[in-house]
Amino acid sequence: MSTTSGLRAIGAGLLVTSTWALGCSGAGPEPVDQGEPVARQSAAYTSDPSQFTLPAPDTASRTAILSKYTNIDPQGQVTRGLLEDALEFYDINKAIIANQAFIVVVDFSLFSGNIRFWLVDMSSGQVDPHMVAHGAGSDPGGTGTATIFSNTSGSHMSSLGFYLGGEIYDGTHVHSMRLDGISADGSPNNMANTNVRSRLVVMHEASYVSDTNTGAQGMSDGCLALDPGIEVGVVDKLTGGALIYAETG
Repeated sequence: MSTTSGLRAIGAGLLVTSTWALGCSGAGPEPVDQGEPVARQSAAYTSDPSQFTLPAPDTASRTAILSKYTNIDPQGQVTRGLLEDALEFYDINKAIIANQAFIVVVDFSLFSGNIRFWLVDMSSGQVDPHMVAHGAGSDPGGTGTATIFSNTSGSHMSSLGFYLGGEIYDGTHVHSMRLDGISADGSPNNMANTNVRSRLVVMHEASYVSDTNTGAQGMSDGCLALDPGIEVGVVDKLTGGALIYAETG
């Protein structure tokens, strides 16, 4: 989605060698390790897509909402159109977003060796930039750039749309976080991610992702895999219903 189109449409390269690392399971057509919950408090939240409202398709409303968040991303690090989409959705649904302290924006149009995962502090406005892996099914040529996305079990693809950060658990990857997709099949801009929990598409650490690697990162089974050095700090901020928005800029 672009800055100009914004959420009006939502209304509802470089060839490199990349490693396919099975980020969510390591075996089988879909992840099989359910994992064990980690004992910690996690706020209750709703993940029913029908409870969330998409912004009205008019520029005046969008401008009015964005005027409340002029402190966000002062250095202009985040893909602007996607940040605006996320802020507009956040503002309209704030009453049912349980964890309002942070949001995440992911721009899957970018090469995986680029910064394309931004953790946004909604109080200070500061942005923490990171690398993130995409699903191997989204990058069948292993180029480092995701080109196709899916909400389908067995696809090993990343999914686009709005997510909520869920509970933390220890599974194949320690300190992983469940994700709940709140963009239903049929959403404009090909957003669809409501099957991510049943697909066991989660956020976790992975040795094949490094914030210092400017070449192609390894690939997951569709999970949002992060550098092990920063994953705990990021995930602890998102558990219990924080908004995560993954799209193509």
